[in-house]
Amino acid sequence: MAPNRELLTTREAATYFGCSRQKLEWHRHHRNGGPRYSKIGALVRYSLNDLHAYLEETKVEALR
Repeated sequence: MAPNRELLTTREAATYFGCSRQKLEWHRHHRNGGPRYSKIGALVRYSLNDLHAYLEETKVEALR
């Protein structure tokens, strides 16, 4: 069975955001406003839709 590309590992999500894996883990452990994720047993997965939504939620308008 082919892997579901709609669900990303922590490492893949970090690459998508351009941050470290540890940064996403920190947000998970501190529940500090990071992107939504799902836990399946010990596995953590990030939905592409949730990653896109997180980027939209954290968008900051430029000041002029």
